[in-house]
Amino acid sequence: MSQQVPAPARSGWRRGPRALAGVAALLAALIVVPVIRLLASDGAAALAPGFYLPQRAGEVLTYRLGGSLRATVELRLASRGVVAGVPTLSFEQLGTPTSTILPFGLSGGTVRIDGDTVVRTAEGGTVRDLAGPVAPGRRWSDVRHTGAAGGTGGTFTVAEDRTLLGPASLDEPYGHLDRCLVVAVSSRATSAGGSVSAAGATLWYCEGVGLARAVLRGGAAGDTIDLVAVR
Repeated sequence: MSQQVPAPARSGWRRGPRALAGVAALLAALIVVPVIRLLASDGAAALAPGFYLPQRAGEVLTYRLGGSLRATVELRLASRGVVAGVPTLSFEQLGTPTSTILPFGLSGGTVRIDGDTVVRTAEGGTVRDLAGPVAPGRRWSDVRHTGAAGGTGGTFTVAEDRTLLGPASLDEPYGHLDRCLVVAVSSRATSAGGSVSAAGATLWYCEGVGLARAVLRGGAAGDTIDLVAVR
């Protein structure tokens, strides 16, 4: 039997020379639950986290960004191999202004599949996008320290919490995706001066493509990321 949960609020990110501070604020304080259809007990079992990533080097994923930052972003899987015994993927962003800093790895970077954990490089450290065992209610947290964008001084401590809400199916402009994991993200960005900002997101990671949808909370309202093509 399928289960319906209330739809999430949506919101976004900022751009410009202080984009990093905006992204830090974006990844925080989420009180949001997406509309998802949990797989029935006799449905397909969830795979290990490493399967919820692009699989072919050279593959290009095209995303549509909605809300305050309307744009199309292309992310290419530049390489996929093994580094020091750990499967490693390298991504590069294509055709987007460098002044735009995007969340969740859409600006490029490196992802490692460390056992049952997907670890992504991020400003000031690393973030675990997915962590096994894959089961609804699984929670994990990461803390990193970032500097203000553009060398303007100041630092932020970003504490992120993630909760796996469950396996789900998803309909995107790209098509129907049956095997996806839904992750709620909440975080707090604390500056050296003591100010605190908060935002968050709900993310869908799908088998063989990685991030397929994001609904953002914090900053401007109505920001989304949707997968529209893979080539």
